[in-house]
Amino acid sequence: MNAGQTVGATGTIRPEPDLRWQVRFAPMTRLRTPLEAAAGKLIAAIQKEWGIEAGEPGAAASENVMYAAHELLQAASKFGSIVSVTGPGSVSTFLDEQWVQSHPQVLPYIAALEAAQ
Repeated sequence: MNAGQTVGATGTIRPEPDLRWQVRFAPMTRLRTPLEAAAGKLIAAIQKEWGIEAGEPGAAASENVMYAAHELLQAASKFGSIVSVTGPGSVSTFLDEQWVQSHPQVLPYIAALEAAQ
């Protein structure tokens, strides 16, 4: 066996790969629009509330609101608008007005999403 060679599992001698020339590919990341970024931040805020409520009776409602927020992100990504999901109503109404009122920490993120629309 010479330098630059390795022995495989079956006992065969094979050349050792030269990692100096290996090309590394980074995944192409797509830049998010301001609307998509605002929807993502809203989802993160809702997830925080959901995590706080984990194991409590209100956690199911928070989970449903989180799924609805994901619909907003999908609409923003696909159509560049959330109107296709919210219709003429507000984001708070689409998510669940009662839930939003009981979780005022998400209100700034809803306002940012509506402003980005």
